[in-house]
Amino acid sequence: MSAATQMLAGATPRVPRGWTKVLAVWSALGVDLHGSDPTVASVKAVREALDKVSLPTLLVDVPGGVKNARVKAKIGVPKHAQVNKEKLKEVLGTIAGKVDEPKLVGGGLRWHSGIIAPKMGDPPPDAQVDAETSDDEEAPQTCHDEMLLAVASIRVGY
Repeated sequence: MSAATQMLAGATPRVPRGWTKVLAVWSALGVDLHGSDPTVASVKAVREALDKVSLPTLLVDVPGGVKNARVKAKIGVPKHAQVNKEKLKEVLGTIAGKVDEPKLVGGGLRWHSGIIAPKMGDPPPDAQVDAETSDDEEAPQTCHDEMLLAVASIRVGY
């Protein structure tokens, strides 16, 4: 018996409520280096995940094919309440016919890009930002060179 087989002995698959089977789960990171836009970071995370998977099984294992496949995403990103869910649904719809409402939670990371680029969306160096420190998660902008990192985890099944 292989080590992988031994490790999975006694394991049980968990299926989301209303689903029959999960075929794949994967995760990825997306970054908005300038502009501090949580939608941009979230969409990049979802695209990064989708760009790294091929699911030929959707054609044969899902009753009715891709149009009946479902995709579900959970994304952790700073300023998660500001994410445009419709943009996420549009990207998620490229992999499956049915898109569950994306779940957005606080998470990801706010950090410094190391360069202030106003033409790319950063506030100008002389602009007032709302936070005294980079650790003020409630501030709309914490520093002039703020970047946002989002983490997306995606499930596909039916």
